[in-house]
Amino acid sequence: MRILRGIFLALAWTAGGLIALALIGFGVAAWIWRDIPAETLEARYGTPSSQFAEIDGARIHYRDEGQGPAVVLIHANFASLIGWDP
Repeated sequence: MRILRGIFLALAWTAGGLIALALIGFGVAAWIWRDIPAETLEARYGTPSSQFAEIDGARIHYRDEGQGPAVVLIHANFASLIGWDP
């Protein structure tokens, strides 16, 4: 019984240490991570066909390209307009 208690105690300390290490890692990442300014993103990903619309206070980047009927492509949260490029 004493050996089993020692094993559980060691596992508890290991799990607690890993959780503490993960929390410290997330804290450091949040401290270091900074948003990229909108001007930098516009310069990097903007094209001559880039246009911007203000919708509910958010600046939305879109492109109107090509010939024929319009097709609206909407990406997910963490994707971007670049994902639709061939």
